[in-house]
Amino acid sequence: MSVIKNPITSRENRLLKAGFRLLLLVCVFCLPAIAGIARAAAPLTEITVVSDDNYPPYIFRDHTGRLQGILVDEWRLWEQKTGIRVDLRGMDWDQAQKTMTEGKAQVIDTIFFTEERAKKLDYSAPYASIDVPIFFHKDISGIKDVNSLHGFTVGVKAGDAAIDFLTSHGIDTLQEYPSYESIVRAAQEDKIKVFCIDGPPALYFLYKLNLEQDYRQTAPLYTGQFHRAVPKGRKDLLTVVEQGFAKISRRERAQIEKRWLGAPIFLPHYLPYVFYVTGAFAILGVILLLWNHTLRRKVTQKTAQLRETIDALRKSEEEQCRDREDAERLAEEMAVIAEIGRVIGSSLDIDEVYERFAAEVRKLIPFERLAINLCSVHDDTLSIAYVFGSDVSGRMRGDSLSLSGTVSGEVIRTRTGLILNPQNADEVVAQFPALLPTFQAGLRSLLGVPLISRDEAIGALHFRSKTPNAYTEQDLQLAERIGAQIAGAIANAQLFADRKRMEEEIREMSFRDQMTELYNRRGFTTLTEQQLKAANRAKRPMRLTFIDCDGLKGINDTLGHEEGDRALIDTANVLRQTFRESDILARTGGDEFAVLSIDAADMNPESFSKRLQRNIDKFNAGGTRPFKLSMSWGTAVYDPESPLSLDELMSSADGLMYAQKKAKCAIRRQDPR
Repeated sequence: MSVIKNPITSRENRLLKAGFRLLLLVCVFCLPAIAGIARAAAPLTEITVVSDDNYPPYIFRDHTGRLQGILVDEWRLWEQKTGIRVDLRGMDWDQAQKTMTEGKAQVIDTIFFTEERAKKLDYSAPYASIDVPIFFHKDISGIKDVNSLHGFTVGVKAGDAAIDFLTSHGIDTLQEYPSYESIVRAAQEDKIKVFCIDGPPALYFLYKLNLEQDYRQTAPLYTGQFHRAVPKGRKDLLTVVEQGFAKISRRERAQIEKRWLGAPIFLPHYLPYVFYVTGAFAILGVILLLWNHTLRRKVTQKTAQLRETIDALRKSEEEQCRDREDAERLAEEMAVIAEIGRVIGSSLDIDEVYERFAAEVRKLIPFERLAINLCSVHDDTLSIAYVFGSDVSGRMRGDSLSLSGTVSGEVIRTRTGLILNPQNADEVVAQFPALLPTFQAGLRSLLGVPLISRDEAIGALHFRSKTPNAYTEQDLQLAERIGAQIAGAIANAQLFADRKRMEEEIREMSFRDQMTELYNRRGFTTLTEQQLKAANRAKRPMRLTFIDCDGLKGINDTLGHEEGDRALIDTANVLRQTFRESDILARTGGDEFAVLSIDAADMNPESFSKRLQRNIDKFNAGGTRPFKLSMSWGTAVYDPESPLSLDELMSSADGLMYAQKKAKCAIRRQDPR
């Protein structure tokens, strides 16, 4: 039996097409959303955590460079509890923050909360409190809080919250280091004396580097708290992190901390027996003491006369010993003073005199720092001529000091030595305010004497010591005798230096033309010979130019020799404008000049000639002289591949100059204007 199918009408066909289009739109717009939901619901399988790698005992590296510490163990346990793999990366703290900011990590650990950071991060609850004190060298006193840091260079870790705290209190003399260990190592190398870092790593590295006896610490400036943080808006990720750590039990956490913080030492089981034995010995000791006391009383009665005799003998021996020591000390002083006189009299080199003087003086007078300050010949200041030893002020040789308010200024003004033993800061400020930083750094004794030569105070010599009451009147008298010796040596050395300077000036004058202040023929020949040798070694061409001041005789005859001298000076000035500063310019005689161009980048005589003529025209256009300046010149190029002697080179340039001069004369004869 056959079945006849009904054909699809056009209306049904349109309905089918419309339904198909609707289904297609649903797929286009809904499938991506469904995919996004699927991705959002996908479980977290791995996170990247960044942290400081220099924060013992929380996180730091062992001798092989592998990360270790409390947080390393806790993140491993978190990984086991959550099943999410943790990529823990340790690095310098500043780099860790940059990595987080750049989106290369999902979590940052060991971070303190600040308002600025909270703009970019969401924080977990705090899990550890950290004290942040100031650490300072034991030689420095007076540092107790943040306000006492003004004027000191303070070491800090780059990116640390301590930077914001210090700058908010006006402390801007900060020296940044990449890690806490690098800060403590800088302190070990005496690059810094004060630093502000977190307490736990500070104590760890101070003990590790054996610096615990050299540094002190203040009460905490503030107490920060460790957090973990995620990018702003990622509350979902923060919830995962905190829930994972919540799964770690208190017992598991205590085991980790015990592993890294250690356990207290328990008393051994046999300690009660030790107490019993100690008690028995104590009772026996009391019995022995009573017996000994009885014997001592009897012996005391029998030995009273003997003690008196011994005391008298001891006093006699002490007096003899003092006399002998005084004689030996006097002999030693005389020997050292004689040696100082020999040493400083055997050399006119002032630096050598200072060094040998300091070495000899130390045999007689103790000091941590010795300084020689000399009066300036220009104004009412002092110049530090020599320093032996360091000073907290940082003053170095060559620095200037004021005469007023200083120890050196006082002994120079009064021409009398002094001994200073300051007991407190107020006493220092009252006498010499400039000494306050030195006192705070440990100065406790100072001895100063004037340096007098030919009845004139030329400076001051002073010694400093960190030992209280280090100097006596005997030291003062000795320093005055020594000061007289070094003052004479300084005066002689200054006279010798002045004579050497005058000799150099006289020698320089023998190479210079006094009128134009250019080199003379002797100076030009000497320097040019040296440059020719250098040019041959370097294979470098040079240019020699001879210049003649045209019409000088006519200027002298018609306007006088004074105007002729001005013409020569003007010629020299035009040549200075034309040639480089490195070129050698000379007046070789009369109206003739010579120039050796050492760095002649352009060896084309034509371009040089245009530049010289342009400067001559510019001078004449000024119209300040009753004459017109005119020059003739000739240029010879020195080629090291075909070397010439200086005489040959000068002869070549001279010939070209006279050829130009003759050509000018021929033009003038043809054109009488």
